[in-house]
Amino acid sequence: MLWIAAFTVPLLAALVLGCMRSRSSLSGVLTAIAALPALALGWTGTGMDGFRIDGLFLGAEFNLDPFRATLLAFTAFLWAVAGWFSGPYLAGDERRQRHDVFFLLSMAGNFGLIIAADVATFYGFFVLMTFASYVLVIHNDTPQARRAARVYIVMAIVGEILLLSALFLAVHEAGTFALSDIREAVAASPFRDAIVALTLAGFGVKAGAVPLYFWLPLAHPVAPTPASAVLSGAMIKAGLIGWVHLLPLGAAPLPGWGTWMIGAGMFAALWAAVVGSAQNHPKTILAYSSISQMGVMTALLGIALADDALWPAAAPVLAFYAAMHGLAKGALFLGTAVHPHGHYAQLLRLGGLGLAALAIAGAPPLAGFAAKYALKDLAEHAPGIWETLLPLFIGLSSFATAFLLTRFLWAVATESPPGENSTPPALSTGIPWTVAVAAAAAGPFLLNLKHGVAAAFPPLTAGSLFAALAPITLALAIAALLMHRIAARPHKPLVPPGDFIVLIERFLAQLHLAIRYGGRVNPHYEWLNIVQLSDRIIAFETTKAWVDRVEARLETWIWVGFFFILFSIGFLGLLFL
Repeated sequence: MLWIAAFTVPLLAALVLGCMRSRSSLSGVLTAIAALPALALGWTGTGMDGFRIDGLFLGAEFNLDPFRATLLAFTAFLWAVAGWFSGPYLAGDERRQRHDVFFLLSMAGNFGLIIAADVATFYGFFVLMTFASYVLVIHNDTPQARRAARVYIVMAIVGEILLLSALFLAVHEAGTFALSDIREAVAASPFRDAIVALTLAGFGVKAGAVPLYFWLPLAHPVAPTPASAVLSGAMIKAGLIGWVHLLPLGAAPLPGWGTWMIGAGMFAALWAAVVGSAQNHPKTILAYSSISQMGVMTALLGIALADDALWPAAAPVLAFYAAMHGLAKGALFLGTAVHPHGHYAQLLRLGGLGLAALAIAGAPPLAGFAAKYALKDLAEHAPGIWETLLPLFIGLSSFATAFLLTRFLWAVATESPPGENSTPPALSTGIPWTVAVAAAAAGPFLLNLKHGVAAAFPPLTAGSLFAALAPITLALAIAALLMHRIAARPHKPLVPPGDFIVLIERFLAQLHLAIRYGGRVNPHYEWLNIVQLSDRIIAFETTKAWVDRVEARLETWIWVGFFFILFSIGFLGLLFL
């Protein structure tokens, strides 16, 4: 049964690899094979009846529509290729066994949340993916990896709290756990705006939405490259799926929220491209590119949220755009770890990276061209002033994307080559990467033929070609003039990765010093991150004494029972408001 195999095969594979006494040379093959049932389900799932398991969660239900089938198919393919790539990539890594186990657990969570048809199952797999991927971020155990993992887990927990609040309210209003009934219930709920706000913020952490994207530029450079590929190409779409499930798309027009999403999405698309262009590390640049592209998808979702009649037309375009971005971004990330020897081989590598980059930028006749052409058609129905401005912003985002990815290609071409002993054989990683590049070029069109997720391929007229090629050509010309100046600057990036998180951490550090030393600031004191700040606060003698007193009282069962009853009354009161 493909429904069960889609998530149980990765779980069983994780169990098998976790029980092995030593690292196996077949672990890469096993992680790739574990994704094949989900790939088969994504290809054929819309023609199958749904499935229910009464003993899982609160009665787990699974089904697929063309939108989620498309996402499952490209997601499973990307996990399979990344797992295949991880075999030679991590061949000499002492932490490989731990990586493979949590790679497979994250895979199972990602597949499960896509096919889930009820709230409890969806949330259970969402949590599994979120917390298992923490180990992928901290894998290298460097100071940078530990900092990125701490920022990721703090933001993930905040997102989980917001998301859980939205789910509680949505289930209460719907009176059922079925995700198919949530949209209509949210649309008719007196708490509609609260649910929409909590949903946008809760899933926005995973989707890398502004201003909740800080973990992405920190996590991608430190995570192993196969993990970065699925984090940016596949797992980031979990936030998109959550928005589609909980927002009242097609059930009620919300022009206010739709206008806000369009504005926030286009701001993210342009802001991330600007900040990403100031980076030096190729994977950091790609992280900002993902934030930018998710901004475009956020704007597309905003168009459908503003006018409920547009959702049937917007859903296929959104699925096609997500598939295009996921496959191309996976190919770009994997390409950063392919290091062939020889001038000709390097040119082939840059050619493959350039092909995937052109797909995202929207160059014809690649998938990005078709996706952005369909997006411009929908933009003509945007609310208010966005009807005029959005087509202009889409063209500007194509320019920004082309410039950003040119900066990426320049960073890859000019980076110092790693030592021969520090990289796997080029052929062993080059084969799965070549498959990923081919999928980036052809995969979205194959999915379109199978599931009908987008309109027919746009006509190659002079007008459409000029509209697509003009921003890209202009970006390449400006990049050619500026890249030498950018390369001549010091190696330190113009903007620190994570941008505003650095300011937030420094503010909290100064606040800590003001509290701890009465405003006397030690000039030699290094700035802290959020988790270190909380650890230092807990370490205060006064804090310890207060915690000890509270803990002594809580050790008695009567206090535990009192707080449990108080919490239960408050929770029930919230449900019956």
